[in-house]
Amino acid sequence: LNLFKKYIKYYRKIHNTKRLKNKKLYYSSKITINSFKLAQDSINLGFVPNKTFKTVFPSINKELYPHFIRGYFDGDGSICKNNVKTGTWNSNFTGYKDIILSIKKILIK
Repeated sequence: LNLFKKYIKYYRKIHNTKRLKNKKLYYSSKITINSFKLAQDSINLGFVPNKTFKTVFPSINKELYPHFIRGYFDGDGSICKNNVKTGTWNSNFTGYKDIILSIKKILIK
């Protein structure tokens, strides 16, 4: 974040937080950028505001399903160790009902 701040000439502070969850300490850092111009330029370049709840499954060839799902997971998915004793893992997708059900259908096949 420090390099990014320097690159964009951002002089506000980095917000660091830490929290305890399930006896583990988690840290996060963020900067907040408020810019109407940056937001509008991003939209003009194809960014979709609140995309998680607006995305629908695209009409693509079946051969591309694995690539699309992998990319979607990269943007709106997560994976974590569910149980240390049994070694099980949990993964999930976040998104609009239509796209989640479409992905579920493909994964079941």
